[in-house]
Amino acid sequence: MRRALAVVLVLGGCAHHAAAEGTAAPPPPSENDAAAEAALWSQAQADDQAGRAAQAREGYASLLLRYPLDPHADEARRRMADLDLQLKRYRDAEQALKALANRAPDSEKAKTAEQLAEAAAGAGDFAEAVRAYVQVERLDPDPAAKAHAGEEVQRIIDTRLPALAIAQLLADLPADDPAVPALAAKKALVLAHEGNPEAAAAAADFLARFPQSPYAARVQALQKRLAAAAQVKPGLVGIILPKSPAQFAAYGTAALQGLQLALGDDPSRVVVEDSQGDPAAAAAAVEKHAEAGVQVIVGPILSTEAAAASAAAQRLGIPIVTLARAEGLTGMGPYVFRNFLTDSAQAKAIVHYAADVRGMKRFAVLYPEVEYGRQMMNLFWDQVDKTGGEMRGAESYPLDTTTFKTYAEKLVGRHDLELRSDWFQGLRELREQHLNQLQMKRALRKLREQLSAVIDFDALFIADSARNVSLVAPALAVENVVTDACDHADIKRIEETTGEKRVKTVELLGWTAWYDPDFDLVQRAGHYVECSVFVDGFFAQSSRPATKAFVEAFQKAYGHEPGLMEAEAYDAGRMVEQVMAGKPPTREAFRDAFAAIKGFDGATGTTTIGPDREPEKELFYLTVTNKGYEELDLSKVQPIAQPGGS
Repeated sequence: MRRALAVVLVLGGCAHHAAAEGTAAPPPPSENDAAAEAALWSQAQADDQAGRAAQAREGYASLLLRYPLDPHADEARRRMADLDLQLKRYRDAEQALKALANRAPDSEKAKTAEQLAEAAAGAGDFAEAVRAYVQVERLDPDPAAKAHAGEEVQRIIDTRLPALAIAQLLADLPADDPAVPALAAKKALVLAHEGNPEAAAAAADFLARFPQSPYAARVQALQKRLAAAAQVKPGLVGIILPKSPAQFAAYGTAALQGLQLALGDDPSRVVVEDSQGDPAAAAAAVEKHAEAGVQVIVGPILSTEAAAASAAAQRLGIPIVTLARAEGLTGMGPYVFRNFLTDSAQAKAIVHYAADVRGMKRFAVLYPEVEYGRQMMNLFWDQVDKTGGEMRGAESYPLDTTTFKTYAEKLVGRHDLELRSDWFQGLRELREQHLNQLQMKRALRKLREQLSAVIDFDALFIADSARNVSLVAPALAVENVVTDACDHADIKRIEETTGEKRVKTVELLGWTAWYDPDFDLVQRAGHYVECSVFVDGFFAQSSRPATKAFVEAFQKAYGHEPGLMEAEAYDAGRMVEQVMAGKPPTREAFRDAFAAIKGFDGATGTTTIGPDREPEKELFYLTVTNKGYEELDLSKVQPIAQPGGS
């Protein structure tokens, strides 16, 4: 006959089940076993009383492991749980106290529940903590303990519970439990925050069941907001831009001009709110637009504002088209769109030009030690990896750097000479000449100057402004880095001039910060920046028909040339108008129609809204010539054909 023997052990607060089939029950303990058992118990108690918590805890654990049927087993389990709490081993304490709660005598049930609540909260199991505090409210005769438990329940419900835990607790607890009103109110608030259409029903259900609850006022306010948000006025557009303070107002004015050119300024169709350069004000502006019944919101433009406004719009179920560059905004939910140039789009575009069009394989980066510099360096590097290219160097510098000699030397291997074998070979030869100190100093300087530049990259991406690019390019020339040879004829000319048989050239690559209407890069940097290529989201001198039409209309309306902000805002407004022409009856219908935009021909190029609600478009490729900036036609660009180009 097959038999199973199951023994339940408690070790480290966890229940372990050991089963052995076909074996007989163990014999009773011998006198030696009994002595050892007693010794373990005595030592654990001694450590416990002496305040040696860790040793006492391990002693109790050893006793339960070796002698699970010891008469002191329950007391040992209790003390282990106490010590786990003391040692902040909350997960172990929670598991042990769950087991003890089921068989604790009535006199200890309230204390066990209170300890379980503390352990569960410490372990991050907030749903279990609420259940335990509810038991304290029911079982503890002490009014102060009851009040504390009630306060903890409210605090956890208000600040800690996710939607799934709230729903589970509502299903588990009796309808008359004191925690149910708080849970039901929180359910409605969380659903509204998530933009769940069931929020209105949850709010109505709460108010019907608990009209006198302390939470009733909050839920009534929520119900009012939801009702206002549901009153959509088809065709009404809300705009959120910074009209103040002064340092942000210029950006807000630029975006508003682009939007008004696209949408008009009829207050019956367009409502503008001031974000004040403040995230809280931007979120409040979304609430105002919701109450006004707008069908879609355009803006804001600052990253922190856009994040706050997007979260509020997603919660209220209002489509929002942001004009901010911050990465990840559209990940907030299906109501959040963007129409603006991002750093990731620029990195992808410039690497596409260098790797796919020009056929370059090896790259280096110079970047300032600030957030945007580090981000662009990382994004560029990631794109190079995706193309199978190789990063040969990445040098950073302080933002306020005014001379780039050291960093140019680092890029071409003339700074850390201890890494070069030809430097050490030269040193050995000089030492063999037994020169005096002055002779050696001169010889070392000459040796250093004679070291060839190690140019093992095809292109250098400079993630900085036009002002710093104008300082970097000449510093590279001092290190014999040729950056101004655009084609084979240029290379041949340099070879004939220098007498070198094979000239290695490096192409400088950049991003939108290279375009600065208040700084003449060509005049400041001279021919050293010629042949460079950078990407931008807009180019006012472009030959693209839609771009030219926008520039002409903008100049006629406002008397000056538009920039990137005006162009992106204009395109966002025109896409909104395109969707509105289809007369979508609801916000959901507008959202779905905007998400389906494909091949929109605008000032910033042909735009398709991607599956992540980000704009997909071909950026503007600009090259630097002795006359200024010129738009580059990638179909006419030749792949590289020079040493190191493959």
